[in-house]
Amino acid sequence: RLTLESDPSVASVTYLDPEEATHKLETELGESFVSFLGYIPLPPVVDVAVKPEYANPSSMKDAVGRFEATDGVAEVAWNGDLLQTMQNGIDRLLPFLIGAAGLCLIIALALLHNTIRLTVFARRFLIRNMQLVGARPQLVRRPFVLQGLYLGATSGLIAFALTLGVLTWLQTQLGTMNLTWIGIVASFFVAMGGLLGAGFSGVAVNRYLRSDLSQLH
Repeated sequence: RLTLESDPSVASVTYLDPEEATHKLETELGESFVSFLGYIPLPPVVDVAVKPEYANPSSMKDAVGRFEATDGVAEVAWNGDLLQTMQNGIDRLLPFLIGAAGLCLIIALALLHNTIRLTVFARRFLIRNMQLVGARPQLVRRPFVLQGLYLGATSGLIAFALTLGVLTWLQTQLGTMNLTWIGIVASFFVAMGGLLGAGFSGVAVNRYLRSDLSQLH
C-alpha cells in the first residue's frame, strides 16, 4: 500500500478486506453470490484513485505497469476501453471548445471596442481642450490607452472565466481532462484583451486628434 501511495499518479489508496470487497461487488452487481458459493471468493482489494492529469490511456498504461510490478499485487483491473472511448470523445469535443472560447473572446472584444469608442466620443471636447492648452498627442493619448488596456484585460479575463467554467464542468463530469495548461490560456486571453483594448483606444483618440472643430459636433 505504501508503495502504491508513493506513485506520482496516485491520488488516494483505499484498502478493502475480503468482506468489504465482497460487499462492494455485491452492491455493484445487485445480487449476493456468497450465499450461492458458500464462501468469500475475493482476496483483499486495494482501490486506487489516480490524479486527473494521469487519467488518460497513455498515462494509465504506464501507471498500471508500475502497479502490476508492485510486490503483493496479483492483478490490476481497470477499464482501458472505456477510458479510451472517453478520451476519443474529449478529442472530438476539444475543437468545439476552442471555437467556443474564441467566440467568447470575439464577443468580449466587440463589446470592448464599442465601449471604448463611446467613451472616447464622450470626451472628444476634453481631447480638443487638451490640444488647445498645448498638450502633446502622446500625453493626450496616454490616459485613454491605459484605460483601454485595463478594460481589454478585464474583458479577456471575463472571456477566460466563461471558458474555464465550461472546462471545469467537463472536468467534474469526465475527470479525464488535463487542465495544467490553463494558466497559459489565461495569460493569452488577458494579454490579447489588454493589447487590443490599448490599440482600440489609441485609434479612437487619434481620430479626434486629427479632426477639425466642426467634425466634433
